[in-house]
Amino acid sequence: MSYAYLFIAVASLVVAGICALVNQPFGIKMLIVPLISGAALIGNIVVWALIRFAIDSVSEHYEEKEAEQKKIEKTRKK
Repeated sequence: MSYAYLFIAVASLVVAGICALVNQPFGIKMLIVPLISGAALIGNIVVWALIRFAIDSVSEHYEEKEAEQKKIEKTRKK
């Protein structure tokens, strides 16, 4: 999904540049689209990284608990 934001940002930047050659004020106004798309891309990357971090830390915690439980079960069997 983040590739879509990147594609929109690059494509609209090119279109805004071409439009700025013909009509400078209109081309400058069109630059808002790549700016918003770039901000959405950065926000998406940050949120995705935070979600992945949370999932990884929770799964790591459960793996440690399972390893402890296995150790306890092995000691009880002896």
